[in-house]
Amino acid sequence: MCAEPPRLQYELHRGNFHPRLWELEVQSGLRTLHPPVPESEALLLAQDDAGDLAAVTRVSFDSDGEQLMVLAVAVRVDLRGQGIGNEALEAGLTTLHRTKADNGMDCGIWARIHQDNEPSKRLFARFGFESLGAVEGSALESWVLS
Repeated sequence: MCAEPPRLQYELHRGNFHPRLWELEVQSGLRTLHPPVPESEALLLAQDDAGDLAAVTRVSFDSDGEQLMVLAVAVRVDLRGQGIGNEALEAGLTTLHRTKADNGMDCGIWARIHQDNEPSKRLFARFGFESLGAVEGSALESWVLS
């Protein structure tokens, strides 16, 4: 399991809700993948010492094939805070830089991060990404590697 989002919580004024909805969305998106992944994507898996899944990084071309995207970085909940997210994102970026060089591409590397996902914003900022602001009509922000 790549992420274990908290269960639904209930508050009188809100009803049922997920405290970190982006975790549920990423987990659901990764769980729906079935091998083989499309040719325009790469799915990088990291294992812990016991051979269990520790992290997943999913990268891709965008729908036009002109931009490279980090689609997801997910670290198992009990392994967070150990630098695995750094390693996972670094592996994804290495794959995208290699793809860019091998195909003579002159394009950016992008990510979309949920506006409330502060841990991911800090992670991507450490790697040189900058926020370009909200994606119209969604709770996501566009980030680009500067």
